[in-house]
Amino acid sequence: DGVRLNGLNDVALDQQGNIYFANPGQHNVYRINKRDGSIDRLNPQPIGSNGIGVTPNGKHLVTADSEGMRLMILDLAEGKGTNQRELISFKPAGTPGKLAAEESQKLIDKVGVPDGFVFDEFGRLFVGMWTGKVVHVIGVPSGKLLATFQAGGSQATNVHFFKGDLFVTVAANEAVFRLPLGIRGWRYSKGCGY
Repeated sequence: DGVRLNGLNDVALDQQGNIYFANPGQHNVYRINKRDGSIDRLNPQPIGSNGIGVTPNGKHLVTADSEGMRLMILDLAEGKGTNQRELISFKPAGTPGKLAAEESQKLIDKVGVPDGFVFDEFGRLFVGMWTGKVVHVIGVPSGKLLATFQAGGSQATNVHFFKGDLFVTVAANEAVFRLPLGIRGWRYSKGCGY
């Protein structure tokens, strides 16, 4: 609609071939519609949007709000995003909304900031944590923390499955780590993510 996009980041697909992308520079998430190439903004209010993904059943869109140290979720219905809410917060309970810069950095280093993520074949979400040196497994739409795996170092940026292994990019080590979990990723298409 004539508005220039600013600060694009991650992308995701759904089974119909629509493309979803995060725009953290403007706190929005969008879908490029396969049928006609049009672009729809999906979030009703500003939303933290680093990593992004559509649930395997196509009913929800999840985004990583890195600044807020949480994951956000929207319901997808009739081409719109509705019921925008927090899926899970990684801040300890009772943490004040505003912290001094030094306290905030200590919390970020200890707990972690969500970045890229991927769904497994059962619809569970595997989230690489930029700090915290871990990959968390989250139930969707329950928001329950199901498991935690060591990522191989700090600054885990992206995760992806291939043939039962989870691969994690770890920026601090300039490396990719393989976690042999015996779990396959959700198959977005015939050749992708399995």
